[in-house]
Amino acid sequence: MMDAHLVSLAKHRLGALVQLMNQIRSQWTSVLTQIAIALFLVAIIFIGVVLLNPAFADNHGGPRVALENDHVRVTEWIASPKSPIHVGELSPGVLINLRRARLMKNADNGEKSVADYLPGDVTWVKKFADHQWESLIGMANVFIVEIRSAEIGTNPETKVLGDRDSVIVDPQHHRPVPANAHVRVIDGMASSGAISDRHTHPPSVLVSLRKSRFRVTSRGITSIYDFEPHQVTWINAFEHEWEVVAGDARMVVIEEKSAHSY
Repeated sequence: MMDAHLVSLAKHRLGALVQLMNQIRSQWTSVLTQIAIALFLVAIIFIGVVLLNPAFADNHGGPRVALENDHVRVTEWIASPKSPIHVGELSPGVLINLRRARLMKNADNGEKSVADYLPGDVTWVKKFADHQWESLIGMANVFIVEIRSAEIGTNPETKVLGDRDSVIVDPQHHRPVPANAHVRVIDGMASSGAISDRHTHPPSVLVSLRKSRFRVTSRGITSIYDFEPHQVTWINAFEHEWEVVAGDARMVVIEEKSAHSY
């Protein structure tokens, strides 16, 4: 009788242990399933962000046209290692680099050249000949701002700048890059909390390199503007004052002289 009782007790405890292990396994299965679902959702969100972000867009078949009007045509080009892109003949214009990279340029005549690009580098190119870009290091990301007046060979009339010009009023945050008959380029940099007094801008292309938020007052109206990297905007002539309320702003402003009488 004692042996039978011990066997029965052992079976009971073994059954309870098996039941407990099944519960633990069920709970762990539920936890692992939830983790797997969460990781899957994170992956989907990440892929969506990558696909929607023009900085990672696949434009090997051609550029992304960011802006086009009567005065300019702005295109974005991306070249990654082992994925060269073909750049056809383009009008004279401004090249703005957004990412650190080393590019090799392969011309149709067989000539090769290598150049290092840093974020914010600005270059005037008299003519973009037919060639191929290949990134040797990093992902190259550039904007090309074609100037239509330079394409047709007309030189806009040059006049003296007004005393409210951005470079005159606030040279700390508006650094001029060498200009020519068609454009004046301003490299704008300002940290959070920076303030710029009332000044003017002629019609321009604005290319944002960093995420930032501005409080802008123009004609007595104050508004909040958010800027994202790779954002391209055309602005007509206006007068304003601003304050950076978030982020470290970096913007390249291409003032198109044919759109405005200096």
